Amino acid sequence: MNDKILIAIIAASATLIGVIASQIITLFNVYRSRKHERDVFIRNKYEELMFYFSSSINWVSQLNNSQSKEELFSQSQSADVRKALSLSLLYFPDVVDEINEYIKTMQEYYSFTVTAFDESIPYNAGGQALVHKEGKKLIDMLLQSKIRAENSIVNKAAKYTMA
Repeated sequence: MNDKILIAIIAASATLIGVIASQIITLFNVYRSRKHERDVFIRNKYEELMFYFSSSINWVSQLNNSQSKEELFSQSQSADVRKALSLSLLYFPDVVDEINEYIKTMQEYYSFTVTAFDESIPYNAGGQALVHKEGKKLIDMLLQSKIRAENSIVNKAAKYTMA
């Protein structure tokens, strides 16, 4: 074979190998960049989930401080815990059960508080509810389910906050 043809084949092969290697490196960098962007997005959503879940405890205070049926009815659900549930349904399915349990106990406490409340008694809704054994039991259940959900969220944080 002619030396010039051999040199041309070697040069073309080296160029082709260089282009292929460059493309592989570019694809790998694009993959890493997209993975990092996804990890940052998931971390931000997890922080949002934790923020809404933590804010949901304010609902108990607002409910307990209600002085009228109208105020009680306006506190029927915590918007924050519903947002936390929505985020968990979309992105974090392994905490859905704990958040659902928390919402269920919130609704049980709410139902009892509305039932136990009497506007003619000069105490707020929480004071009236906690006079009853069932009210004390329900608030304890509510706090325990909050702790379980919060622990679940914290324990799974490492999985979702790697970015």
